[in-house]
Amino acid sequence: MPSIDVAVPCYQYGRFLRECVTSITRQDVDGLRVLVIDNGSTDDSLAVARDLAAADARVEILTVEENRGANWSYNAGIDWASADYFLLVDADAMLAPGSLRRALDVLASCPRLTFCFGAEARLYEDGTI
Repeated sequence: MPSIDVAVPCYQYGRFLRECVTSITRQDVDGLRVLVIDNGSTDDSLAVARDLAAADARVEILTVEENRGANWSYNAGIDWASADYFLLVDADAMLAPGSLRRALDVLASCPRLTFCFGAEARLYEDGTI
């Protein structure tokens, strides 16, 4: 079974972080690691990340004291990753159930593939998609 690292860049998204990470850790894949990159948040992002990491050994945290910008967060996640596969998921997003399994199955079915993606659905505050 291939491994997969999912980087979650986060700046001031403590209100979304728990749902985001939970949507990742509930995926039905082995070899999963969630890399939360807190980019100097001043809200409760780091506290939420620490709670998540304490509850699940697959969740790890990288933090810096001052915001270094979104590109820094993305690059930090890429540099940190070491798994067979890699995914970036912003902290205000969620993965659909089974999406990682489907992606890994597609990639395994054709070794020449290096990239796959699914459709995006937007969930609005009123609960509509």
